[in-house]
Amino acid sequence: MFENYNGEVIAVEDNPRILEGNWPAGRTVVIKFPDDSELRKWYDSDEYQTLAERRKEASIANIAIITGMDE
Repeated sequence: MFENYNGEVIAVEDNPRILEGNWPAGRTVVIKFPDDSELRKWYDSDEYQTLAERRKEASIANIAIITGMDE
């Protein structure tokens, strides 16, 4: 699904090892998109929103946009 929007799964971790502070989640997923436009095309797509409704029924999620550094 991410490839359709130029997205790439960078990392998936079910048990993050916390060095400091509190991490409010178990499973953590990092997905990279080339820009905000592609990210929003994916997030707002009917394809993702259909899956998101199921996810919302089964779990609690925290979703954030983190802007990376220019290479």
